[in-house]
Parts: sequence; structure tokens; C-alpha cells
Amino acid sequence: MIAALLQSATAVAVLILVQWKTLQKGDKATRWLAHFFVVLAGGIYWYTQTHVHVPHPSVWLDAVFRPWSPVN
Repeated sequence: MIAALLQSATAVAVLILVQWKTLQKGDKATRWLAHFFVVLAGGIYWYTQTHVHVPHPSVWLDAVFRPWSPVN
């Protein structure tokens, strides 16, 4: 659980640092919104990695595209 949290926090920090110069050029609302969505994505990633009962995005995509699959 700690490893997933550290991995998520590291990814969030790297994404914010990479986009830092670009975000500084925008207004304050844009900067806060971008930070919010990056942290939200990190939280969702951490949740899906630490809780077993959560279906991963590949399961969701399989459920959506299965009716159109020619292999079935």
C-alpha cells in the first residue's frame, strides 16, 4: 500500500514539475484546476492499485467493446 502511494505521489510530482513553466504562464484558476486534476488522477490510480475489488480500465473497455468484437 505504501509502495503504491509513493509511486502515485512520485508520478504526480513529476507531472507537476514537467508542466511547471507552462502552468506559470496561465492564470491562477487554470493552474489550480490542472493541479486538482493531476492529484485526482493520482488518487484514482492509488485507489485502483490498493483495492482488489475495483475493476481496472481494461475490464471496463472489455465490457464496452465486447458486443462489437468479431472474435466472440
